[in-house]
Parts: sequence; structure tokens; C-alpha cells
Amino acid sequence: MAVAALLHSATSGLERADFQYRRDVVEPVVAPGTQSCMVLNGTLYADAAPALADVRLLGVQDGWTQEIPYALTISETGVASDLAAVLHLRGKRQTVSFDLAMPDRPYSGLVLQLGGKNFRATAKVTGLNRPSDENGTALGTTTLFDLSGQKLGRSTALALPESRFAYLHVELVFAPAPGQARFEASPTLVEGALVPPSREAQALYTPVAETSAIVEHGGVSVAEFALPAHVPVERVRFLLTPGYTANFSRPVRILAQAEHANGREEPAREELDGEIARVHIAQAGERLQESSLSVPALLASNLQSAAKVRVAVENGDEPPLAIQSVQLEMRQRKLCFLAPGMYMALYFGADRLKPPNYDLSRIFQPGQVAAVARLGPQMANPAYLAPVKVKPFMQRHSRLLYGAFTGLLVVLGSFLWRAAREAERPT
Repeated sequence: MAVAALLHSATSGLERADFQYRRDVVEPVVAPGTQSCMVLNGTLYADAAPALADVRLLGVQDGWTQEIPYALTISETGVASDLAAVLHLRGKRQTVSFDLAMPDRPYSGLVLQLGGKNFRATAKVTGLNRPSDENGTALGTTTLFDLSGQKLGRSTALALPESRFAYLHVELVFAPAPGQARFEASPTLVEGALVPPSREAQALYTPVAETSAIVEHGGVSVAEFALPAHVPVERVRFLLTPGYTANFSRPVRILAQAEHANGREEPAREELDGEIARVHIAQAGERLQESSLSVPALLASNLQSAAKVRVAVENGDEPPLAIQSVQLEMRQRKLCFLAPGMYMALYFGADRLKPPNYDLSRIFQPGQVAAVARLGPQMANPAYLAPVKVKPFMQRHSRLLYGAFTGLLVVLGSFLWRAAREAERPT
């Protein structure tokens, strides 16, 4: 569909004066019709109407204002995680080997579902086109571990180069975890294998709030946020102080409390639990490494009203972590459009508007390479004209109505007085 046709379909009589806020669009010089996208941040969600219903992209040329159609995208995994069927499982002494039937798509990692505790294991992975292949492609060696005895968690994930082999051959060589005398390996330890989305298909995130004010309360490290209404939160991420090398595994509790209730209902409240961990240990010439410093946190209580968010790391008897800051994040949102070849700005802050309905949102293809545009700082719209609130007729003409009512009472009173006098006269 031509750019001119899309612009024509978006014409709605909107004026820049309808909106309280403006953010200029900065984009590279591209040919009209080039697909362009810009990342949105949490500030826009805080000041716009719910679900960005009042957001409009307006272009100006020769004194005329045109509404530019756009499509909104949200970063998400392109595919769900898959289970890989375990084939030819066998074991000998401390070695367990098996084949995996992989999904027909790119992948860049595995998560083995292993039983047992207090072990370390060297995992060697080979890519195969058929299970019977004698010579495959070496995909690397990873050290897996379970350090439950040291309260340091476990890692059974394997990072791989981006691959599409139909089968993988995995060989695990088990040994006791540090501080343990022995570990008995067995094929029954292998319970399954999960294939996450490839790195190219994984979701991206944008910070919406951050604080470095971490307060210690009786073995708990607490970070608090005042989150405006409408701002989505989908993950909590922890940044550690550079140079901090301690190993740890700590429970995390997230509490979101809405500030206002609807009607007689109690304010919305939501609690989520998670865990963060890091292990960097060298043993017998091998390095045990795992780092998980984020917690999924889909908070719904802050969507329609402002909320207080409390993130607590439970340290127990252990020293507090050296946390540099805590971030609340949303999955990356983008606003995409076809470059019109004119000055543009994003306008919002007009609650009366309904969500737009553009043809572009139905034909837009998120997978296409797009030119990168960006939004300038938010500012008050100097052209904004606040709507004139017309008072009801009774309020606008209260004096006139009061006078008329008073006159009516006088006339009615006079009529009643005369009627009473007439009734008193003798017949």
C-alpha cells in the first residue's frame, strides 16, 4: 500500500493543540516509505492514556498537520521452549551418555533436567545429522553442577553455538561436588532436556525504573519504587557492584501494592517469589560458573493506578550482597511507521481519544529490517489549548433562575392570599 494512501486513511481532523505533551522524532534521512522504528520508554506509558490510546504521530508540512499511521510491537520470544526426546540412554561407571532428537529450528542452548544433588559434571556435546553418525561436529564442553550442600544452587544449562543439527549426542562425566566424598552416577539421573529459544529469538527488555537506595532490615536487603500508573513491569534485574566476587543463592520477594482502590474494593496487592544466584568456583582445573541476576515479575496491580513496589532479597545469616542498583524492566516496545519525509512528533495527553485503528497495523511485518529512529525529550506542548469546560445550564444561569423562582413564589403567594380573602367574605 502506498504511503500516500496510508496517510489519507489516517486523516482524522486532529490538531496539535489537542495534546498536552510532545516528543520530537529524530530519524536518519531515509527515502519516504522506509520502515522505521523507535523504542518507547516507561515515561511515555506514565503520561499517556492506558494502552497508549491517546498517542498520535503527527507530521507537519507546509503548515498542514497529518496523522501518520503506526504499529506497536513488543519484544517476545519467537518460539516457545521445546522438549527434546531422550534416545539411547546408557551409563558406565561415572559416565552417562544419550542422544537428543532436536526441534526443527535454530537453537543455541540446552537445559538438562537432571536428578541428584551435590555433583559436578562435564558435558560434552556433539552435533549429528543422524543418530547413527560416527563422526559429528563438536559443539563444546560445559561444566554443570549442583551445590545444594553449600547453599549455592545449581546449573544444568549448556550454551551452544547457533545450530540446527537434527540430533545431539551428550556425554556426561560426573564427580562429587566440592566438599563431598562421592557421587553415584546413573542413567536414571537424566529426566529430560529442554530447548529454549535461540539467542536471536529471545526477548529484549527496557528499564522503566531504577534505584540504588538499598536498605538493610534484619537480614533483608530492600529496594522500593513509586511506580506511576499504566507502566508495565515484566522483570526485576539486579546489578552488582563491579569487583564483587562472592558466590551466593538468595530468595527474592516482590510486593506490589496499588495506591488506590476502585469503589469499596481493597487496593490491588500482588506478591511474587524468585531467586538470584551466582557461582564462580574453580576445582580440579574446571570452572563452575552460573549467573542468574533477574526475576520474571509480571505485575498487574500497577496497570490502572500508581503502585508501591518493594523488592526484598532475603540474606538470612549471610552478609548482604553488594547490590549496585535494582531495575524494574518491561519487554521492549517499539513504535514503527513508514517514513513520510517530513517533520514528525509524537503527541499524547488527550484522554478523550479512543485507540487508533490503522491499516498499517494489519500489514506490518515486524521481522523486516527497519531504520532506527528515536524520540527526543518529553516537553509540554506549547500549542496545547485546554478544552473549555461548559457548565451545565443550571450553573451558568443560577441567578436568573433564582430570580424567576423568587418571582414565582411571590405571584403564587399573592394568589393564595387573594383566594383566602375571597373565601372569608359573607355570601
